[in-house]
Amino acid sequence: MPVTMLTGATTDQDVSQSQRKPDMDNEIGMIDDDESVLAGLLMRINTRPAISSKVEWLEDEPHPRYTTAAGSYLIGAASFVVAAGTGAYFKAGDVIRNELTGENMLVTSVATDTLSVTRGIGSVAAAASSGAADGIVRVAMAATQGATIPTLIQTKKVAQFNYTQIIRTAAGFTGTAAASEWYGQEDPIAYEIGKKTVEHRREIENMIFLGRRLLVTGPPVRGFCGGLTDFVTTNVTTIGGNLTTINMENWLRLAGRYRESGSKRVLFAAPIFLSALASFPLGKMAPPDTNLSSWGIGAIKTYTAGSGLKCDIVEKRDWDDFSKTSPALGGTAIMCEMSGLRLRPLRRTKLLRARQGTNEDAEYFEYLTEVSLEIKHERKFGIIRGVTGF
Repeated sequence: MPVTMLTGATTDQDVSQSQRKPDMDNEIGMIDDDESVLAGLLMRINTRPAISSKVEWLEDEPHPRYTTAAGSYLIGAASFVVAAGTGAYFKAGDVIRNELTGENMLVTSVATDTLSVTRGIGSVAAAASSGAADGIVRVAMAATQGATIPTLIQTKKVAQFNYTQIIRTAAGFTGTAAASEWYGQEDPIAYEIGKKTVEHRREIENMIFLGRRLLVTGPPVRGFCGGLTDFVTTNVTTIGGNLTTINMENWLRLAGRYRESGSKRVLFAAPIFLSALASFPLGKMAPPDTNLSSWGIGAIKTYTAGSGLKCDIVEKRDWDDFSKTSPALGGTAIMCEMSGLRLRPLRRTKLLRARQGTNEDAEYFEYLTEVSLEIKHERKFGIIRGVTGF
């Protein structure tokens, strides 16, 4: 083969490109950090092992005191019907009040959802109901002197449940690829393990927020763990526009109704939600809670509602990737009552190596977690969504 001759000064384009030594940065730039804030928090402070693929718990509450009339009643009515299923709240001897007319009544007997009553107890005379769904408040028992024990009524504990979900995050290399040298990866398997750690935790985090509960009995059997957006149904507010102090305070008043003394409330919020809070002119934002910082969460602020409720706020930056239209996470904030939220791992997260076949020239590995979520009393939680601006 003839020799190629060069004239003049040799440029870097004249030499064989195979001879060039590439200027390759030995550090690979990752676009996103680990955003699995809630999953990491629960793993540190609120986890209890599961012993079955079906996780169960019991919920209870004090004797209910409020219902509504099922329809209007007249001034002379000796009985009226309350909302279906709520007649069991009452017993003979209970004093009740129509909260809109102010009339107190004495319950003389109960038949399913029909209350027989003595009207006009006290200073307010009997009055027709103001509408078809007046609020009825159970005030207190008023027993006669020397009476026998009243009808025994107590609440029945409610069983709740969730399923474990098997989350697997895997990768692998052929024997040749594993033995080769790579820029940015002195050990390509070790590098990939580190990346899969982040990805696996993110999948657990996504399940906590977005999972839907289901068990497919198969074969094969597949469990799906219900998450916060599946369980929380009572305190859900859809804005569909700009977040204001008015709708924020209204939502917090509802979502903060049931509070456990000493328990933390943490609001996980999309970036646009925090931008909206920052625009509020009332000085609602406070410095970070030092106790929450000790849990390993940074960049925290605290919102103080008019009721005095304090809610620590953690930004979920990755939610900005999603649509802001309800019910998508891009315009959503979810408030968690931390004592009522618990991870229930049946199989804790493990790195499993040598997952390749016995005769396969490759090296596979995976992270595997089988876990469920326990959400006690969904009324202690809240969701506000559809925030598109401020």
